Amino acid sequence: MKKTLTTLLAAMMLVGLMALPAVADDDESSGVNLVSVVVEEAEKKNGRFNIISSIIVDFTAEGKPFNGLVDTLATADLTVFLPTDFSVRRVAASLTDQRVWRVSEAEAKEIVLSLGDAAVAAVIANHIYAGDDRYPGKVDYRTARSLDENRRNGISGDEATIGMFGGASYDLDRRGPFLQVDDDVRNPFVVRRNIDAGNAFIHGINGILGLG
Repeated sequence: MKKTLTTLLAAMMLVGLMALPAVADDDESSGVNLVSVVVEEAEKKNGRFNIISSIIVDFTAEGKPFNGLVDTLATADLTVFLPTDFSVRRVAASLTDQRVWRVSEAEAKEIVLSLGDAAVAAVIANHIYAGDDRYPGKVDYRTARSLDENRRNGISGDEATIGMFGGASYDLDRRGPFLQVDDDVRNPFVVRRNIDAGNAFIHGINGILGLG
């Protein structure tokens, strides 16, 4: 069943949000890529990113739109900032004026989905970075921290930004050993680093970009 679902998602994602190759070149022997990692996370209980992964799997399986992303993503190297399960529950709690410990993972998923397909698709698209003229799309944590060029070079002023597939641009701000993805959102720090998903690096963040 898992193999069948992974194959189905790999095919459908060619015209969806994360249209990815079935197997990344450097992980051909292991078969690990962003598709397989997201599917695995979606199937977990009390995992790291199973809520947001489950939403991505459901959207893709149902053929829902993902903000007009194009087929060229089939060959793209990506960096994905995935919200942790607790951060999704926390945002869901704030949207419904509840205490976070009263919101289960299943309830958090339904609350996020209640925002509507277009809103959810845009949020997911704005967690994916595919590189620019300076850096490739698959960016490890050390390189991501170096994108904060102002801090690195001692330049005052606006922080460096990265552009996401959904059109949003987020500040990157190094704070000691930590990296904050966007200082306009409450506590959006990278809390899990360098999860290698074949064609992508996943960095777990403790917030949902655009839904602070």
